[in-house]
Amino acid sequence: QRLAADGSALAAHVDALQTQIQQAPYVHHDDTGWRIGAQNAWVGAFRSADTVLFRANLRHTNVEVREGLGHNFAGVLISDRFSSYDSRYLQDVRQQKCLAHLIRNADEVAAVLQRQPG
Repeated sequence: QRLAADGSALAAHVDALQTQIQQAPYVHHDDTGWRIGAQNAWVGAFRSADTVLFRANLRHTNVEVREGLGHNFAGVLISDRFSSYDSRYLQDVRQQKCLAHLIRNADEVAAVLQRQPG
């Protein structure tokens, strides 16, 4: 973000990627831990059918998700069930929870139930 903030060709390329993400019919989003210097941070990955944009952030909230999607995102956000996606600020964004996460959770519940007598 720092290198792309100076009006360079890289900045224009990052802006174009951001626009593609914001206009996509669906976007997958996930974060992973990162470090910026000695400070804890996160890298958010926004992925559509043909575009991937990574954004490094010092925070891990719905604000960073909204900044990545833009104010007029009309597609579907596909994500895990982290609490930031449940923000009232994202209530108008159509969402699909990651099916792999849902299947894993259902398998865990079934495994617990199978161990119970009766």
